[in-house]
Amino acid sequence: MAFRDACISHVKNGIYGEMFCAAAVAAAFTAKTPLDAVKEGMKQIPKESELYKELEWALSYEGKITNYIRARQLLDQRFRKMHPVHTINNMCAIVFALILGGNDYTKCISDCVAIGLDNDCTGATVGSIAGACLGFEAIPSYWYENFNNTVKTYLIGHETLALDDVIARFMKLATN
Repeated sequence: MAFRDACISHVKNGIYGEMFCAAAVAAAFTAKTPLDAVKEGMKQIPKESELYKELEWALSYEGKITNYIRARQLLDQRFRKMHPVHTINNMCAIVFALILGGNDYTKCISDCVAIGLDNDCTGATVGSIAGACLGFEAIPSYWYENFNNTVKTYLIGHETLALDDVIARFMKLATN
């Protein structure tokens, strides 16, 4: 299904990136560590692909990188000419964030966002992998408790929304 979805707007490594992420999140529910989920997810993409080879490169830094600044430097050096929202550099950022964060849900996401690049997407993916792997008990309550029923947006004319209203609208769409 990830392949079919990705084919709408992506080619080659873009497709493999979606397949990798879907497989890594699925594997995370039974994986011992978030990085184990990454390694399982890699099994769903071609070994000869550029993405697979670069994910291996990123995994080779396990135990060698200690902060998000160094992670970003490595990404910038390796992918100097690559666009900040390219699949390959961002999948490697996911790996680096999971290396840095280990079994700390907040650190995984925080380091991923701090690394930069396409960090809204990578942060969500890291949170999905870490959350599925570590379980609900490992997620601090401030990640899911109600935010004073307020959502701040950049939508002109709708800068502030009530969270309850947003949820009700989504539920209405889901039941139609």
